[in-house]
Amino acid sequence: AKLASPILALAPPYVCAALNGVAAIALATVLRPGLGMDGDASAAAAYVAGHVVEWRAGWLLWMAAGLSLVVFYVWWARRLKGTLVRVALAISILGLVADLGSEAALVLWLPERYAEAAPALVVSGVAANGFYSLAGALLTLATPGLPALLRVWAWGIWSCGGLLTASVILSLPLLAAVATAALFALLCPWCVLVARRLG
Repeated sequence: AKLASPILALAPPYVCAALNGVAAIALATVLRPGLGMDGDASAAAAYVAGHVVEWRAGWLLWMAAGLSLVVFYVWWARRLKGTLVRVALAISILGLVADLGSEAALVLWLPERYAEAAPALVVSGVAANGFYSLAGALLTLATPGLPALLRVWAWGIWSCGGLLTASVILSLPLLAAVATAALFALLCPWCVLVARRLG
């Protein structure tokens, strides 16, 4: 029991890193052909129709990844004080609501209603990602004593999140792909390092 307690106390950042890393791989492989990034919506819809199980499993994984990120934020916030921390958590919950709602549409409405569900990708990329990035930025501001490397690294993560949001708004799929890859390549190891620092 004494060993389990510290392990459980450090679980959120590690679970967040693992789930988001696996979800990012799923996005780049299983989900990518159904995103219509090349502008061919009919080909994307056909891919989804032929890979319904993989498509739904991929978005369920993303739902778990979003939840794990908010749980990580709660873990992080418990080590901090102030109004800024509470605002950050509220914003992260808004992000989760947007995320779960949009991804539930992608799971439940496809493939029969591809055209109706496709805008959910925009909601996830703009609202959910934007709120998550803003919440992370506020928590970074509220964290005293964060080593310079981790602080600069954090701002790199939130900047990539902002770039992803902007690229989705401007309909720049290649930039969105690059921003997504950079975001998760930075986020996952950073969560582990923050766990070691704050845990």
